[in-house]
Amino acid sequence: MKIIQFTIQHCRSGGNAIWLDNYVNATISNNIITNNSDGIRILHSSGNIISNNIIRNNPYNTGLGFNWAHNNIVYGNIIENNNIGIGGSHWNNTFFENIIRENIGGWAGWGISDNFYDCIFFHNNIIDNGHQVINSYPNPNVWDDNYPSGGNYWSDFSGVDGYNGPSQDVLGSDGISDTPHVINGNNQDNYPLMNPWTPIKTSIKVKGNDYPVTIISNTTIEQIVATSNTLHFKSSGPPGETGYINIIFPKVNTTEIRVFIDGGPPLTPPPFPVINSNGTHYFIYFEFTLSTHDITIQFARMLEDLNEDDKVDIKDIATAALAFGSNPSHPRWNPIADINKDDKVDIRDIALIARNFGKTL
Repeated sequence: MKIIQFTIQHCRSGGNAIWLDNYVNATISNNIITNNSDGIRILHSSGNIISNNIIRNNPYNTGLGFNWAHNNIVYGNIIENNNIGIGGSHWNNTFFENIIRENIGGWAGWGISDNFYDCIFFHNNIIDNGHQVINSYPNPNVWDDNYPSGGNYWSDFSGVDGYNGPSQDVLGSDGISDTPHVINGNNQDNYPLMNPWTPIKTSIKVKGNDYPVTIISNTTIEQIVATSNTLHFKSSGPPGETGYINIIFPKVNTTEIRVFIDGGPPLTPPPFPVINSNGTHYFIYFEFTLSTHDITIQFARMLEDLNEDDKVDIKDIATAALAFGSNPSHPRWNPIADINKDDKVDIRDIALIARNFGKTL
């Protein structure tokens, strides 16, 4: 695989910063490309990856242009303030997690344009372009990653989010519009996102294995701490406004997923959390009134299995007994034994263990 990585600015007028002709399996990554005719031009090429580039202020033609190119992957790029954001003739390419923004200059002002078909677009932020999408080819494209992963954020689309589920007919918000976004007669985003895609990526250890976790939120996320089976972080924003969090977590053997805010009891639907899954991931969505909050997500263990040996037995009762009668300021305090999260270990916690005694994961 060939890696192409450099900074290109102020290429001569009419010139192209990066030109790939008949390339296969190249990677164009982490470049800053400004003030050219075309930022990146891909011709007769396939199997290439274009990722994490900043492609901006190319006012004469196209930020990212294709000609007879197919099976390329484009992700994590910022494509903004060009004449055309993404354009040209191409097919079977995949575009995800890109920001395609304010491409309004020159003679076109299009975000995504020209003759493309059988392409896949999802989790892109398509914002304030002169025309968001112009496509003269009759074949349709795919504009979402099915449910519950969702589609793209469109700044010119105002959806309503009161329901969830593949048919958007189950009461409760999920961060996806209840109605599709119709692009043209052949194309529509079936699951448009209500808010921009803003991923924060981390990982968590569950049953000894590390798994990636993605946090999507309109709040400020900080102080992320991942312990065994548990993810902690602070969420903050303007007081009184509505915050949302969507956690995307690989689908592993989970008996229960619990969400706690500020150490209170676990959220119980309705309304939140709304937990959906596809073949590979869980999607855990919830909303709350903003200030600054401590958020805890617990994955893939029975809370009554205090020593995490995949069974509830006498060892777990013994662990709780050692902390019995304690609170957070007590020297014998063990937060794991506080199963109902009321800041004390008492008969209620012992009862929860007894009720699940003998269960295995």
